[in-house]
Amino acid sequence: MKISNCLACAAAVFGLISAGTLAHADMGLAPVGPDGIYVSVEGGYLHQEGPDVIGHGTNATAASFANVLVSPDDGWFVGGMIGFASAQRYLPPLPFHRTEIYVTYSDASDSAASSAPPLISTSLKSVDGSAIGGGGLDGLSTISRRTWEGGLRFEGDSILSATSSVTWVLSPFIRFGDEDTVSKVGGCCTVQRNADVESRLYGALFALEPEITVAPGIALVGRVGAGLYGYNVRGSFTSFSNNSPDPFAAQLSGRDSGVGFRGQLGAALKFKPWQGARLETFVEADYFSDIGTAHTADNNPVVDATSLVATDDLWELKAGARLTIGLGNGN
Repeated sequence: MKISNCLACAAAVFGLISAGTLAHADMGLAPVGPDGIYVSVEGGYLHQEGPDVIGHGTNATAASFANVLVSPDDGWFVGGMIGFASAQRYLPPLPFHRTEIYVTYSDASDSAASSAPPLISTSLKSVDGSAIGGGGLDGLSTISRRTWEGGLRFEGDSILSATSSVTWVLSPFIRFGDEDTVSKVGGCCTVQRNADVESRLYGALFALEPEITVAPGIALVGRVGAGLYGYNVRGSFTSFSNNSPDPFAAQLSGRDSGVGFRGQLGAALKFKPWQGARLETFVEADYFSDIGTAHTADNNPVVDATSLVATDDLWELKAGARLTIGLGNGN
């Protein structure tokens, strides 16, 4: 994994504002007064630093072997939110007087192809490790990671001065992830191996969102957050070929569960394009200690391996824009 790049990005964001992230809703103060409703839409570029998955194998020379790895680095995300600002606190002495419901979707994919020359052959091992297929000149492996997340955000604002404030956030969330990997090798026969791993995360995090006005109609806002979640991971693995009978046919499944840590960091520049509206341009980093992934079988014929479910850490880096509009009592 390329964690060093993510750490550098996160450090840069932290140095910008000494606090920061999450794109699932408007950061800092809302553009409405008491008993006001507001909505938000967002989208942008997604970069992931997560686990690599073994695709097919290649022989660069008659005596050498290498696994082809796939890992979705680049993608996109979209999201939406609706919020309500109450005139009173919900549960005094807790500071919360605003509630937001949010949902986001993200998608990232990667692929790797091999063909001759200079490759001599490609290979693919069945999911149970009992057979090696291929021997041809062409191989293709693809992977996609799709994520849906939704949750609530309970918020309370502490006004520090005429130009600065801190928003307190408590956010329970649910996150669903789906990782699909397909590897194909062609030659005298065609063989294929599929892996499908689903992750379910249920947790909550606490965050602070400082905001400071730097010019008329312009504010700098950030977010720093941390929390815990429980996860359940399940995966299914299949392999088959176009031979009959099919020695490559196999099917496996697996599960995993536990507790993970989530951390967030980010910053945004907030503009006031008109009364009751806010436009944010933002950068964010989101870290998960345990996300489900496929540990597919090593294609090296001298290595005894099977496909199984695993977990690994994941960094998500986002850069995008968010528009929040107040539907009543605009500020």
